[in-house]
Amino acid sequence: MKDTQLPSNNFRCDKTFYRHTFVNRRYLTPLMEELLDSPDSVMAEHNILKTDRTNTIVHIPMGEFDVVIKRNNLHNILHAIKRCCRMTRGMRAWRYAHLLNQIGVDTPRPMAMIENHWGPLRKNSYYLYEFIPGTLATDYFLNPQIDIEEKENMAKIIVSTLNKMHSAGVTHGDTKATNFIIHDGKAWVLDLDATGHHCCKHRLKRAKAKDIARFMRCWEEDKNLQALFQKCFDEYYIKNFTSS
Repeated sequence: MKDTQLPSNNFRCDKTFYRHTFVNRRYLTPLMEELLDSPDSVMAEHNILKTDRTNTIVHIPMGEFDVVIKRNNLHNILHAIKRCCRMTRGMRAWRYAHLLNQIGVDTPRPMAMIENHWGPLRKNSYYLYEFIPGTLATDYFLNPQIDIEEKENMAKIIVSTLNKMHSAGVTHGDTKATNFIIHDGKAWVLDLDATGHHCCKHRLKRAKAKDIARFMRCWEEDKNLQALFQKCFDEYYIKNFTSS
C-alpha cells in the first residue's frame, strides 16, 4: 500500500508543510484540481449526503465520473491533539481501499486523499472516492418487494465478501448494514475508517468475531433476516472460524 503514497505513473503525490495530497492520475481533470486545491469551498456548493460531528460527506458530479468526498472533522482542540500523531481516517481509507481492490473485494475506487498538516503533525483529512449508485443493505433487505431468493443470494455475497477480507487478515471494524451498498448484483463495502490488518491470529480472531457480531445486531428486529444471515455465516465460517 506504500506505493500509493509515492510519485509514480499512477499517482501524483504533493507534500508541503501544511498539506499532503495523493491522487490517482486517471482522475486528474480541471474540476478535480479545483477540488484538491479548495475542498471546503467546493463541498459547500454541492449536495450533502451526511453530516455529523465526525464526518461530512458530499456528492460532487464531475462529468465523466461522480465523486464522493468525505471530510473527517476534528471535534475540538483536545481531539485534535489526540489525533495529531496517529494515522488519519482519510489515509486509512485510502490505503485499505487499494488493498481491498487488490484482493477482489468490491469497494468504490479511491480517487484522492488530502491531509492537512502542520509540519509532521496531522490535522483533518479528506478521502475522495467513486460514487456508486445503489441501495443501502438495510433498505434492500427490508424491502418486501424483493424476492426472498434474491435476498438469500445477496446475503451470501455479503458474507462471502466479509470472509474474503477476513481470510486476508483484514477486518472492517464497523460492519453496520449501512456500510454495504447493493449495486449491479454486488455488495460494495463503504466506510473504511476503522479497517485494519492483523498479523496476530488471536487479535484477528477477536476482530472477526466483532465484525460478525456488529453486523448481526443490525437485524435484531427481524428474526427472519437474522436467521438468514446466521445460516450464511455458519456455512462460510463454522468449519474454520474456531481454528483460525
